[in-house]
Amino acid sequence: MRGRPNLHTSYAAETSVFPTWTQRTMLVLLLVVAVLLPFHLPVINQVPFVRFLGDGDWIRLLTQAVIF
Repeated sequence: MRGRPNLHTSYAAETSVFPTWTQRTMLVLLLVVAVLLPFHLPVINQVPFVRFLGDGDWIRLLTQAVIF
């Protein structure tokens, strides 16, 4: 609601971990990138933030170990 942002109409809406659509969307994008990172896809390598994290072999091995 525009005038009352802290007004929750249900218990589920009040206690949700990611209450806004922006937070949910960012979580889904983060999970998709985390799952696709070990597969060496050129699409993932073109994302500047992912390239910033490092393109070394150690991070790919680490993500494969964590995911699988």
